[in-house]
Amino acid sequence: MNWKILTAAVLLVFLAVGCGAPKTTVTLHNSLGEWKITSLTLKGPGDAETTLEAMLPDAKVELQLAHGSYTLNATDEEGNRYSVAFTVAAEAMTVGIGFVNSLGFEETIEVVEGVYWSGSGAGHIQIVNNLGDYPLYWVSVVEAGGDLYWDAEEYCQSIIVYGGEELNILIAPGTYDIQIEDIDGDTYTRYGIEVTRDVYTWGVTLDDLDEQTYLDEITISDGLAPITIHNNLGAWEIVSLQVDVFAIPAFEGMEFSEVIAPGESVDFRVNPGTYDLRLADEDGDTYTRYSQVIPVTGYHWSVELSDLD
Repeated sequence: MNWKILTAAVLLVFLAVGCGAPKTTVTLHNSLGEWKITSLTLKGPGDAETTLEAMLPDAKVELQLAHGSYTLNATDEEGNRYSVAFTVAAEAMTVGIGFVNSLGFEETIEVVEGVYWSGSGAGHIQIVNNLGDYPLYWVSVVEAGGDLYWDAEEYCQSIIVYGGEELNILIAPGTYDIQIEDIDGDTYTRYGIEVTRDVYTWGVTLDDLDEQTYLDEITISDGLAPITIHNNLGAWEIVSLQVDVFAIPAFEGMEFSEVIAPGESVDFRVNPGTYDLRLADEDGDTYTRYSQVIPVTGYHWSVELSDLD
């Protein structure tokens, strides 16, 4: 037992609640794998704060603490900061200081081989690549039903996660849509995921692969986002419409006939995401919008001659 730390903890108890208060055994555990904790403080009832000694990897320290609420603040050897709030009652307990307690990683880090941590917040998403030979390339986590998709500010990171590896994302608790893109540009999407302090784990498999949505399927699809194309070209008919998921090489074999007379519109649905859209009129002139974000609230494009490529 580390008597210096024990003495400091007893002093904290005395300052916070006085002598004679009931105490419980609390074991602190450095759960950061191979990383050393270089700075450690404990704030207890009454906001009294005590500095504890550094902890080597996997080290444990046993304290006797009075009942009440505490906050343990730590900094590791890489400068990452952690905070753990806990309440001491009658039963002995162990308080681990782990990567999930991080106050935020400025960039994605590999804590051990094949295990990555990224982001900041009290919510925890764990993504495991079970795709075999297909590495994950891009991960986006956005507010469910929001107006921006897959490039919003909640979480959007390019990272290579190989088969069998995992990515842990820390983010504020809430309801999110999650989209993963693999190295081939194929996407895997889940909508309306509740993220809390309890880890949400998604082991991504080929069964999760999104269906590619093309025009002949769009008209009967269950996509969430409505798209309206209105012909405002005057005397020219629109004779073809191309819809392409942004990650796929632009418009490779993706053309479908869809005649839209002047003044008329066509409506269809896709899943929210980022798309390239291209129209062609009866003279063969084209009108293109690249990397167009289609939110769940939908998208309306009134095509005019000023949109001519």
